[in-house]
Amino acid sequence: MILNSAELPISESFTKPTWDEVRRIYRRIGVLRATGRNEEAADLEHGELPRVLTAARIQSSAPDQEEAAVFAEEAERLANATVTAEILASLLAERLRLPAVEPRAENPRPAATAATPRANEFPPAPPRPVPATSPTITDLLDGMLSQETAAARTKPRP
Repeated sequence: MILNSAELPISESFTKPTWDEVRRIYRRIGVLRATGRNEEAADLEHGELPRVLTAARIQSSAPDQEEAAVFAEEAERLANATVTAEILASLLAERLRLPAVEPRAENPRPAATAATPRANEFPPAPPRPVPATSPTITDLLDGMLSQETAAARTKPRP
């Protein structure tokens, strides 16, 4: 006997993707607002979110409770992500302010007198000016990589 889709029981697995979609859209709205993209957030909030929310409510046995739970959980996730981002940004900015040892160009020496440079042969780097604007992710990564490179150069060689 072959069953058509109307005869199949609706299980929990069919309702989850709809609430997951509500979560995804609500989370996206929060991220857009946090990054100052309020028009895009409003477009999602007044366009796609009501459509998906209506579909989720139709499939739910307790739509008000599920909706409240979804929004509360996602609001908490957004708040936690925002706090984490603020902490990481300040830690990374602080690390970038620390002076890093920059490599210096060496004068070519004859092969017979060439020696491996020691850590104390590198002059200390001048302090970096504090940027007027917040650093970008690229700036933060570049700063971290330059500090790792400097640390690797100052390790004593066996």
